[in-house]
Amino acid sequence: MIERTCWTCKHLLKDRGLACKAYPDGISIMIADGQHWHDHLFGDEVEKVFYDPITEEENKHAKP
Repeated sequence: MIERTCWTCKHLLKDRGLACKAYPDGISIMIADGQHWHDHLFGDEVEKVFYDPITEEENKHAKP
């Protein structure tokens, strides 16, 4: 099961499926399935960004 938090993160690259700024080629399965919380570096991120929830205001203006 994919962790719901990935879908609520502002770094998610929605046009690329389950990819984000830290994992542009695909979010690590350890994070995506909830085994690890992405609040610190694991060492294999492309960009050093962590989970940052989308605000209600950002969600209103997000493209579907």
